[in-house]
Amino acid sequence: MGVDVVSLLRELDFGIEEGTSARSLLLRSPKNAIFLVSVVSSVPRVNAHTLRSFIARRSSPVRPLFVGSTATEGVLEQARAGVVDVLTQQPLQLILKGEVFSPSLEESAPERP
Repeated sequence: MGVDVVSLLRELDFGIEEGTSARSLLLRSPKNAIFLVSVVSSVPRVNAHTLRSFIARRSSPVRPLFVGSTATEGVLEQARAGVVDVLTQQPLQLILKGEVFSPSLEESAPERP
């Protein structure tokens, strides 16, 4: 069973619009930042092999969004460094261009006046 990308993005308070192709999405973060991504088919665990397999045959200028129930620590490190973009279900987090979005970060953020 695959990961429900749209539900996870909505849970993170992202706005979602259709992108420039069938697999691309235009995402609007809770802080109104815009990201154009191409969603890669979900896998149970995003790992280095997943990244290598996809990137080797990639030709689009749109950044791929790797989706999985979980991801290895190595993949998460690459995502936090801005090398790749990743969405995981357990724990729920989205890392885009090195920026981490998760419910726990939103809850702990100080309220703005």
